[in-house]
Amino acid sequence: MRRHRKTPKYTREILTLLKECAAQRELITYGEIERKAGLIARAVPGPLRFIEDEVCRPYGRPWLSALVVNKRTRRPGQAFAPEGQSVTPDNYQWWRELVQCVYNFDWSEVEIGESGQGH
Repeated sequence: MRRHRKTPKYTREILTLLKECAAQRELITYGEIERKAGLIARAVPGPLRFIEDEVCRPYGRPWLSALVVNKRTRRPGQAFAPEGQSVTPDNYQWWRELVQCVYNFDWSEVEIGESGQGH
C-alpha cells in the first residue's frame, strides 16, 4: 500500500462525490467526476488512489474507488484491480460484490482530516 505525504488536490471534492454516489447507489464515470468537480482527466487518478490507500484500506472500509467506471464499458479499468487480481469479463464478480459493500457502508462520518488521513 502506498503512503502519501500530502493529500492530492481535489481529493476532498472527489471523496464527497463518491460518498454521494454510494448513498444513491450509483456508479460514476471519470468524465462525470471531471465535470462535477471541475477537473481535468489527469487530476482524477491521484485522489482516487489516495482515497483507496489512506481513507479506505487502512480502516477496513470498502474501496469507494470501485464506483468509478469507464463510460463505455461501465466497468473499472485494469489499474483498479488489486495486486494478483485481474479485471476481465469473466472475473467481474469480485468487483460487483465490492460495489455492493460500498453501497451498504455508512459513509456519513468518513472525512479526510487536517493531517490528510481518513477518519
